[in-house]
Amino acid sequence: MNNSLKKRIMLRVYLEYSKNVLKEHPDYFMLAVFIIFSFISVSLYDVFVNTTSIIKNDTFSVFSFLTSAILNTSWIIQAFILGFLVRTAYAGIKSISKNIRNTNWIMARFRY
Repeated sequence: MNNSLKKRIMLRVYLEYSKNVLKEHPDYFMLAVFIIFSFISVSLYDVFVNTTSIIKNDTFSVFSFLTSAILNTSWIIQAFILGFLVRTAYAGIKSISKNIRNTNWIMARFRY
């Protein structure tokens, strides 16, 4: 078989496989995009310096730091964070409703 033909065929196979995985598991793709854009757009050194400035471990200082960090970033990062939270909430609600409707696990415990 010709080497260039083999490369073209394998490229097509890889693209089809990637397309199918992306269609079946979009959450992984969204998480990867979120992480990549976060690393590109956010200065990790500044985040580390600001986090170490929180000496107290009380909840209010951590909450105020997170609120300030989110409000003082660019709009694209805010949009990514909002999209990530909405997608996570949707997946959680979908999983909970699926588990609530599936009551077979209750009866499986009492069978034996």
